Amino acid sequence: MRQRVSAGPILFSLEVQIAEGGDRVEDPSAVWPKERRRLTVGTLKIVELEHEREQRGDVLVFDPSRVTDGIELSDDPVLRFRPLAYSESVKRRTSG
Repeated sequence: MRQRVSAGPILFSLEVQIAEGGDRVEDPSAVWPKERRRLTVGTLKIVELEHEREQRGDVLVFDPSRVTDGIELSDDPVLRFRPLAYSESVKRRTSG
């Protein structure tokens, strides 16, 4: 990561595939037809490494089950367990 960011910004695009009627949204292993519409909804740009995070209560948590108004989770059962796993990860990273 250090080498990559020293060569310039690292870009990641977030692409979503839009479900249609009959698509199984509760099963993450279900494959939808390739012709389903895809949209790029965001870009993450990494320009430097962060060395001060996760100190003094400033804990970074990536939990995809924490959604903003207007976004709903599917009935995928794994989503019920993710918050517990992410909480445990934070606990282990920040204790000790």
